[in-house]
Amino acid sequence: MQSECLLCGRERARERRHLCNYCNEVQNPLDFKLKMEKIFRINDVESAHIAADELMCELLKDLGYRKGIEVFEDENRWCS
Repeated sequence: MQSECLLCGRERARERRHLCNYCNEVQNPLDFKLKMEKIFRINDVESAHIAADELMCELLKDLGYRKGIEVFEDENRWCS
């Protein structure tokens, strides 16, 4: 598994993540939109969807939905 962030190339803080801490932070709705567009320009569809999940989960945690996201993250995910 690669050790660089899919969006910026920085080193990731955790091995099982696709984005670095910086790219996982969302500053405003436009920032979220731009990061999602950049994620889906990645040629690897499965990695793009995983990175999008990570970004959305971090955003929801920041908005106070941590417990629900913990349930989601504890479950097995289906990928192609």
